[in-house]
Amino acid sequence: MAEARNTLSFHGKGSTLFGKYLVNILLSIITLGIYSFWGKVKILQYQYDQTQLNGSPIQFQGTGKQFFFGFLKFLGILVVFYAVILAVVAGVFLAIQLGLLGLIIWGILYIAVLYLFIGVLLPVAINSRLRYRLRNSTWRGLNGIYRGKNKELIPMVLWGLFLTLITLGIYSPWFSVKVRKYLYSKLSFGNLTLRFDGTGGELFLIGLKGLLLSLITLGIYGFWYGRNLYRWSTTKSVLVQNGQDLALTTPVTAGALFKLWVPNILLLIITLGIAYPWIVVRNLRFFYANLTLPDALDLDNINQGESGTGNALGESLGDFLDLGDFGIL
Repeated sequence: MAEARNTLSFHGKGSTLFGKYLVNILLSIITLGIYSFWGKVKILQYQYDQTQLNGSPIQFQGTGKQFFFGFLKFLGILVVFYAVILAVVAGVFLAIQLGLLGLIIWGILYIAVLYLFIGVLLPVAINSRLRYRLRNSTWRGLNGIYRGKNKELIPMVLWGLFLTLITLGIYSPWFSVKVRKYLYSKLSFGNLTLRFDGTGGELFLIGLKGLLLSLITLGIYGFWYGRNLYRWSTTKSVLVQNGQDLALTTPVTAGALFKLWVPNILLLIITLGIAYPWIVVRNLRFFYANLTLPDALDLDNINQGESGTGNALGESLGDFLDLGDFGIL
């Protein structure tokens, strides 16, 4: 069988990654957490450097200093938020005096403040992290660009959260797809752009089938549900280069997910979490092994295009909201 023209692979080792996590933890304890920003950068740099696209490593050029100052900005946001929360809580005394009506008013205000906080902070975190990560992720000297704007994403997220709440979660697939379409449309790497063609209805049916059959089979169908979700997410993602659509594909199977998830869970339980770096390596190798890039994709003729800017505020916001990473990003 002929070798694929475009390949994405991960060559890192769990033992090496474990050493970096261990050093980060020890030095963070000694420096009262200050080193953690530099430690996180070293971990990211290793994971990126061990990721190769057509034999060339992807590199992360962010710095611990940027992460540190991003955290300071994040602290400023938290101070403002908790100041508002305290003001609302202070209203409890008034609420008590006003009786039941006062308590109801206080409860509504509290929920409204929390809703606005999450609805605003979430899109800001997503935009900031994607902008910063792509700006500082390079491959063969080229870096990615993210053009998302808070004034566009914040209303979308606020409205989506509201509809999800009043529909008791039913709207969540449509909300998820709408946000993904927006994020993909704002990503580019030179003359290479991305588009997502999935629909909320498709995701709803996949989720409904997965939930019902997983309940009937006592969770066993979960591996097929994961496969269906993985295949849908991948095949609906389309690369666009010079006006040509290039669809992504995946060979992932339920059996492959079983071999990934079950050992991961056992490793975490048996080692009390110590095996986490090895699980990270397993997940990255699995992700890239099950992502097939189209042969028609011409990676040798990608121009840089415009340059981008960004700061590390989204790193701290993302950690606070437990966003995780967007793949290697």
